Amino acid sequence: MDLWIRSQDKKELRSNPKLGIENDYYIVDRYNIDRAIILGQYATEERALKVLDEIEERIMIINTISLVKDSVSLIAYKNALSEEKIKGIGYPYQMPKE
Repeated sequence: MDLWIRSQDKKELRSNPKLGIENDYYIVDRYNIDRAIILGQYATEERALKVLDEIEERIMIINTISLVKDSVSLIAYKNALSEEKIKGIGYPYQMPKE
């Protein structure tokens, strides 16, 4: 299962981006050494890091569900997650506004 991320301005939809924080707290997809696509900008480094933490959590959930092989394990895993997190797994991650 791929992780899709939609930019703050909704003009970019990226699959499995290589994310990083650059100057002025831009979160970018470093898809090419020479060019990066800005996915969001935040007022502080702490806020940008929090957004990356949310994306990391989404990746971990997606990977865990992909590894689950039997229905008993899947039910146990789903019981440990909130409905909101389960619902959002299949949708692109929308870069939050400030």
